[in-house]
Amino acid sequence: MEAYLKQWADDLKAQRKVTIQPQSVADPDTPLTPLLQRLKKFIDNLPADQRTQPHPLEFFRQGLRGRQGGKAHAGELGVALRKAGYTRRRCWSAAANGFRAHWHPPK
Repeated sequence: MEAYLKQWADDLKAQRKVTIQPQSVADPDTPLTPLLQRLKKFIDNLPADQRTQPHPLEFFRQGLRGRQGGKAHAGELGVALRKAGYTRRRCWSAAANGFRAHWHPPK
């Protein structure tokens, strides 16, 4: 019985060594990647002339996927844009649209 238990324990140790492997790095397009990293990748993939122009929040929302498959959440995206150095400026006008808010890239 003792030899059987020793053999069983040795088999378990050998099996653990085989099954435990380092996990691969997550793909940036997966929803588990933090929003700030996905936002930086999205901005880096923009053409150079678009990177320096201000954009409305909806521009970023359309380019990024949210946690549950839809668009990115506006509140979380605003926080990520601020962390990336962007500033929001409002343009009040007498137009029927009310006001427009654009996110300006860092200088």
